[in-house]
Amino acid sequence: MAARILVADDDEDTRDLVAMALRGPGIEIVFAVDAPELLAQAADAGPFDVIVTDINMPGVAGLGVLGALRAVDATTPVLVVTALTHPDPTEPVARMGNSFLLHKPFGIEQLRNAIKRLRGLAP
Repeated sequence: MAARILVADDDEDTRDLVAMALRGPGIEIVFAVDAPELLAQAADAGPFDVIVTDINMPGVAGLGVLGALRAVDATTPVLVVTALTHPDPTEPVARMGNSFLLHKPFGIEQLRNAIKRLRGLAP
């Protein structure tokens, strides 16, 4: 699964966990620590094969992160991760186009499978 992946989360442990789960031959991982950096990376350091972002980050919170990202990059698949359960953001995320929501805590295989599905590499 060769790919360029942008991982955005304000929690360093989560960024490290996601990176550890996704590292492999041909995988380049770029990091962002807040929403402004995510948007700058998406606009200036792309293209990316997939973007993994927390839904709540400093600078822009909630679905505003995905909306702002879609204004900068309308086509890259986005995996949104969240610990939020109420209100459930699953449907709003799906309506943003080429996006999928994964609830925390998630397993490594769940993460890998979600990315494969977003990239069209798995059913």
